[in-house]
Amino acid sequence: MANANVIGSRLCELRDENGETVRQTADAVNISESALRMYETGRQIARYEIKERLANHFKCSIASIFFN
Repeated sequence: MANANVIGSRLCELRDENGETVRQTADAVNISESALRMYETGRQIARYEIKERLANHFKCSIASIFFN
């Protein structure tokens, strides 16, 4: 698994590329804004179910966000 800060940066980049706010992305994947902020700042790693929802939302693989 990649470093939590690297994962957070990838999530921020994907969200920015989609032109979304934290709220919009959090709502789209059915998580709280605070949870998404924790993932983006590297303070917490998402559990598998959330990883899957984020990858589906951003139309990419789980591995491309969390493991490369």
